[in-house]
Amino acid sequence: MPGLPELKRAPSHELAPDTIVTKLSQLVRFTEQVKIEKPNDGAKAIKEIAALTHSLVAEISDHLRLQEKRIADLEGLATTDALTRVLNRRGF
Repeated sequence: MPGLPELKRAPSHELAPDTIVTKLSQLVRFTEQVKIEKPNDGAKAIKEIAALTHSLVAEISDHLRLQEKRIADLEGLATTDALTRVLNRRGF
């Protein structure tokens, strides 16, 4: 039974949509190639698929948290003066 490809975790700021699509494509290809020849092969494949899926979900969650923080920071900058932190005309 072929093993899952080793996928390195990308930093959240580098997690591009094409990276997510690539990893999902690899996961789909792996599930299509799984041949269960022995009773333990099925459980092993399920564990590998679950591990990769969990890893991918964790990466996406981290990326979304980082984006939410960046959006909040940018919203703050849009309503306050960068030097004085006093509300600007958008903040009123």
